[in-house]
Amino acid sequence: MDTGASPEVTLHNFALLKIDSADLDMIILSHGHYDHTGGLLGVLGDVHRRIPVLAHPQIFSPKMKISPFLKYIGLPFTREKAEAAGAVFLLSRSPALLAEGLTTTGEVKRNEPLETVEGFRTVRDGQYCQDNIIDDQSLVAHVEGKGLVVISGCAHAGIINTLRQAQRIAGIKEVYAVIGGFHLSSATPGRVEAIAKSLQRFDPKVVRPGHCTGQRAISRLQEVLGDRCQPLACGDAIDL
Repeated sequence: MDTGASPEVTLHNFALLKIDSADLDMIILSHGHYDHTGGLLGVLGDVHRRIPVLAHPQIFSPKMKISPFLKYIGLPFTREKAEAAGAVFLLSRSPALLAEGLTTTGEVKRNEPLETVEGFRTVRDGQYCQDNIIDDQSLVAHVEGKGLVVISGCAHAGIINTLRQAQRIAGIKEVYAVIGGFHLSSATPGRVEAIAKSLQRFDPKVVRPGHCTGQRAISRLQEVLGDRCQPLACGDAIDL
C-alpha cells in the first residue's frame, strides 16, 4: 500500500528489501497526498505492464494545507500521466475485496467526535473549503486464529474510526495488530490520551505507530499499551 514521496526512494527501498516490482499484483493508495503517492510513476515504470491501482474517487481532488501558508500537497501527477504509465484506476468509495481475508476499508465512517480533520483545504463545486480527506482508507487482513490486522497510511479518518470500520466490514471483533500512521503529531494531549485509552480497549497484541503519529503520541501509546507498542520505522519487517 502507497508508494512513498519519490520514485527514487521507493525503488531504492524495493532493492534493499529484495522486492521485485514485477511481482506486484496491484497497488493500493491510502489517500491523495504527495508523500503517499509520489513514487507511483516510478513503480509503474518498473512494473512494465498495466496494473490495477485501487483508490477512492476523491483522490484526484485538489489538496492543500496551510503550513503556515497555503501549500499544494496533492498528487504530483495527472490521472492521464499515470494511466499512460500503466495504471488502471479502480475508484471505489466502498470496501474492495482484494483476496480471501484481505480488503480495503473503503470510505471510513466518522463517528468518533475527537477524530476531526483540521488544517486541510480543497475546492469543491467551485468553493474553497475544508478538506475532510474522505478519500482516506486502510487495509484490513484477517489472520486466522488471531484476528484483524489493520494497516493505515495516515488514518486521517481517525484510527479509532478506522478500527471500527474494519470490524464492521469483516464481521470480526478481535483486532490483532494496528500498523501505520495515526496522524496524532499535532493532536492535543487530551486527544492523544483519549485515543490511547480507546485503542487499549480494542486490546490489540501488536501496535506499530509511525509516520505522522508523532513522537509525543508514540511515547504515550507505549506508556498505555506497554511492550506490545513499538515505533514503526522504514524498512521494518513484521511477522504476523
